[in-house]
Amino acid sequence: MWLIYNAVDISRLIINHCIDIDKPINNITLVKLMYIIQYEYYIKFKRFVFNNDFTINNYGGYCEDVYREFRCNGILPIERQTIYKHVFYNKNTKRIQMVDLKVKDIKVLPSDYEYFKMIVHKYIDKDIFELVDITKNMLFKA
Repeated sequence: MWLIYNAVDISRLIINHCIDIDKPINNITLVKLMYIIQYEYYIKFKRFVFNNDFTINNYGGYCEDVYREFRCNGILPIERQTIYKHVFYNKNTKRIQMVDLKVKDIKVLPSDYEYFKMIVHKYIDKDIFELVDITKNMLFKA
């Protein structure tokens, strides 16, 4: 069995994991790690793990959705994630609604989560310039 995830949801788990191991991360590091996770997962399993779009520019690969979600943090470490807003269109009421969801309720296969954490541990101590260079060289080939 396999799942495809929303990168913003998984990034919340990654943020909390990094805080748990005393290595809080900022938005720039987070978007690079999410790109690396997508890339390495694709190389190993021959499928994408996130349903979000990823792009590459002069500063390497990143996920625009994750960047936008956490950009207000700038270069400061992102705080622990506990509750977040989910906005959706309710077909029954024909209205846009917003609900609070708990990060601890994000569904992820344990084996996938362990793989994500392994990748984080592999790259967490690299500085941002190294991560930029790494993601510049991680190109998906169609």
